[in-house]
Amino acid sequence: MCGRYALYKTKDLGPRFNLATKPTFVSKDNYNVAPMQRLPVVYQDEAKGRVAELMQWGFLPFFAKDPAKESSSNNVVN
Repeated sequence: MCGRYALYKTKDLGPRFNLATKPTFVSKDNYNVAPMQRLPVVYQDEAKGRVAELMQWGFLPFFAKDPAKESSSNNVVN
């Protein structure tokens, strides 16, 4: 996975996405978001409504023995 995107204007996530709660994290603008970084994700929670939380995104290959040791999508299997 080598996709990247930009993340900016995170201070107005609440009004922009009509969040049920105010985000408790501070996220800086990032114009080169890479896999394995923790970033805000907006999702619908049945109990709370629409919320935002920091989550880590990336690719975990099916052959990974220990997900805790997998820290990059550039792992090579011999």
